[in-house]
Amino acid sequence: MDAVNGMDEREARISEDTLAKSRIRQEPELCMKKIGSSNAEYDIRTSDLYRSVLPLFRSLMICGLFNTRLWSPSGGYRKRDKREWRSIMSQAYSTTILVVLWLNMLRIFSIFIGENTFGYLLFLKVTIVIWHLICTVGCTVMLAACNRRRNNIWEYLYRCLECSMSEGMLCVRRRVGVMTALAWISVLLNMACGFYGFFFTTVFDPLLAPFHVYVQYAQIARIVYFVIFFYLISAWVFPLAFLYAVSCMLSNQFRFDNEIFRKKVREDAGVISCHTIREHRRRHNDLCKLTTVADNMMNAYVGCTVGAKSVFLCLMMYNAIWYSEYVSDSMVFIVTLFWLCIGLTVTGLILICGALVNHRAHASYTDLHDLNLEGVTSETALQVTMLLNRLSGSSIGLTALKMFVIDKPTILTLLGMLLTYFVLILQFAPGFSSSSSSSSACNCTEFILNNTLHCYVTSQ
Repeated sequence: MDAVNGMDEREARISEDTLAKSRIRQEPELCMKKIGSSNAEYDIRTSDLYRSVLPLFRSLMICGLFNTRLWSPSGGYRKRDKREWRSIMSQAYSTTILVVLWLNMLRIFSIFIGENTFGYLLFLKVTIVIWHLICTVGCTVMLAACNRRRNNIWEYLYRCLECSMSEGMLCVRRRVGVMTALAWISVLLNMACGFYGFFFTTVFDPLLAPFHVYVQYAQIARIVYFVIFFYLISAWVFPLAFLYAVSCMLSNQFRFDNEIFRKKVREDAGVISCHTIREHRRRHNDLCKLTTVADNMMNAYVGCTVGAKSVFLCLMMYNAIWYSEYVSDSMVFIVTLFWLCIGLTVTGLILICGALVNHRAHASYTDLHDLNLEGVTSETALQVTMLLNRLSGSSIGLTALKMFVIDKPTILTLLGMLLTYFVLILQFAPGFSSSSSSSSACNCTEFILNNTLHCYVTSQ
């Protein structure tokens, strides 16, 4: 009898949990108000929204870029239960990775010890430092987004539920899964390239500074750095995957709301009601606030990556064109081209994500201009005017260090800058390093003479 009663109680608890979860999905606004005003707070990890991005969060946790410290919508973080040892372990693990990456960042500056003549060698050293800086900043931004009291990942997810965004959010599940898989493929390919570069060539020997490559423990230093290299690559790739997920959520929901607005306008034959425009303006403001939370999380990563990656790409192109060591070893040359492609892909994807959010946030501007305002009330006209002023005012979207909003013209500006510097590198690079160009010319002359002599001897 007791067993039957126990089974009935468990079934009742399961049915209550299922009902609560379904109510969160159906009435997120009502549930969020109760969550904020009661002691029994809803666990965001049980929502469909969190499950849609769970593969990405698990990948971030493996790489030390995410922890499960839960934030409370009533303010601050929840007090830990003694049984939540997983949360404590994940925080300790991610903090350890962050400290190791910053110590490695300080170590890498020792690469400038010794000769630093202007030319390809100096550019190679600057490129190495820039890449380490981008990776370390990416790790720092992700962990700050997990642990800060406001404008964090958990607040972003709670606000998503508060905005009733289930329709726009759940459709990104497949895209986030594909992006996570591509991120892991990129990490594994970079690890393979790094393994070849560390253990079979001397091109990456400067990465071991201040350790000398000819000492007895050089191989140990290579192994230790190769382990750190995994976390550096992860901090380079996975923050981009997270930014892609955030931008997909925002852009899809902006698109979803704009389609609802256009549908209602068509149903009313172009004459808008006060309730429709007020509801559209309210939801647009909610999405703008959500965009601000996302921007506060990721603006440092976007600004650092776009700015530093531009310099990184220019210096990589210079070394790939004029450094004979890159061309003499075909594998090293392929690895260099691969990293150039990855750098262009990372920069381009960041700009595309930001431009897409900006475009869809302003997409209803034309629809508002096409409205028929004859016979509408003064309140309706006021709502339309206020929304038009918001859409024609300051740009809405993701920013680079709060300096400018990423939009479509930003893509063309950066692309034009890279093409300009590429042409300048082709024209003037030999003058920057006469020794490199002369050695390349000597190698080419020697190659031609040897081939000519070989053909002459063969003909005889």
